[in-house]
Amino acid sequence: MSTQMTAGGEPAPYVVERAPQPPRSKTLGRVAMLLGLGVFAGSLLAALLMGFAAAPYARSGPGGFGVNLRLDSGDPAEATLAVLALVHVLLGTALGVWALTQGIVAIVTARGRAFGVVAVVAAFLAPGLSLVVYMATAVANAQL
Repeated sequence: MSTQMTAGGEPAPYVVERAPQPPRSKTLGRVAMLLGLGVFAGSLLAALLMGFAAAPYARSGPGGFGVNLRLDSGDPAEATLAVLALVHVLLGTALGVWALTQGIVAIVTARGRAFGVVAVVAAFLAPGLSLVVYMATAVANAQL
């Protein structure tokens, strides 16, 4: 058995050679991407539909336009829209955090890295764009 020497005459550090590992499945990244894109598309669609439905409740004030939905307003349509908005936010948050977390894990563990990046970007952009679509649709269709 021969010992390899470094340029300074010292023995080379011990190196363990690992057997090549088989390629890892990209399923984790694919699932994260599908979930992230689903949250993105579903959130935008829900925001668009709720924006149209909430248009009669848009109000103009000194600070600009706004949509303020209340549960205790006495109007059943407004109360229903308030509940749907709450469900939209909670469900979007839960699924968005799931897609974001799973996408990050897919990126770090190289189990569908490109799919994970798409999932992270979609889950990150969904809430902001959803809010913009909701407010723009409600205010644009308001009869002020």
